[in-house]
Amino acid sequence: MDLTQAYFLLKSLKDNIPDTHEIDEKWVSDFHKILDTVEKETDSDLTAFRVDASELFHPQTGASRAYARRGRIVPGIVHYSERNVIKGTRFMHKLDAILSYFQFKQGSGESESRIGFKK
Repeated sequence: MDLTQAYFLLKSLKDNIPDTHEIDEKWVSDFHKILDTVEKETDSDLTAFRVDASELFHPQTGASRAYARRGRIVPGIVHYSERNVIKGTRFMHKLDAILSYFQFKQGSGESESRIGFKK
């Protein structure tokens, strides 16, 4: 895979991610595979754009309340899903950031001089 393919895969990833509050880990894995390619092709460190493992979590699927039974209190239970997810807004933040970075780096050589106000 070359940089052009990686860019379009990132764009496609962004366009096809489900519009939900939580994004499955498989999307993160695809994202990281594309980042691996970009790092290899550009010899850049893209760690800042990666999703940290601590941001993945098992979403809550249900709960039962605590109750009293024969004078004893039975504690409530929280049920969690087996799947790992990330908050959708956090993942989109990372994806938008790498796409903007990619566009900036692939832009014309005068990109750096265009930052800020024009004189």
